[in-house]
Amino acid sequence: MRRLLTFAALLVLVGLSTAFAASFGTQSEDVASFTTDVSISVPTTQGPTPFPPTIYVRGDSDTPLGLLALTPPTENDSVRSKDLLLSTEAIGAQATLTKYFAWATPAAPAQGYSLTGDVTLSVHVMGGSTNRITAGLFSCPAAAAIETVTPTCTTIAVGIAPAIGGGNGFLVRTVSFPDVSATIPAGSQLRLKIVNRSPDGSTVLSTGTMRLAWGYGPSRPAELVITP
Repeated sequence: MRRLLTFAALLVLVGLSTAFAASFGTQSEDVASFTTDVSISVPTTQGPTPFPPTIYVRGDSDTPLGLLALTPPTENDSVRSKDLLLSTEAIGAQATLTKYFAWATPAAPAQGYSLTGDVTLSVHVMGGSTNRITAGLFSCPAAAAIETVTPTCTTIAVGIAPAIGGGNGFLVRTVSFPDVSATIPAGSQLRLKIVNRSPDGSTVLSTGTMRLAWGYGPSRPAELVITP
């Protein structure tokens, strides 16, 4: 009887060992199947698109908004001009059509536009330096009113070309906006606004109506140049 019991116990042990080995083999296969290399694509976030180094001041002068073109014109423009009366209001508040003009880029794409570096505006003024130019760069929703800068738009920079003396004919005037760093969000525009500003404490002020002129041509730059 003892021998029979011992033999039965031995059979039970052999059965358990076989079952454990089979179970271990299955688990090993399962582990192997989950250690296969898997490639996961993680989307990358695209930053704002930088503006080109030159933005061209174009468009009709009848009513704003004129165009800030992001691609070089393929032909020369006719000269456009606009008489700006003296303004007694800050550039952001001036809404009288006879006292300002404005231009805008196309609306920014989904990733937005970035404006970084020193920005220089070149534009023509009749009489050269007899009038003081105040110019501003703004980020505005495309649907924002043309004449209203604040509070709808964000002021990026404001610059001045002071009145410094006389001159004959249309001469190039420049306005500098140093160290600009701004993002134009999706659906918004970069806008340029110019006024003929007088009372602000400056010792040399505009003395009368300013005739502003623009339009693409090799001898008459009207542009925003961005230097990183």
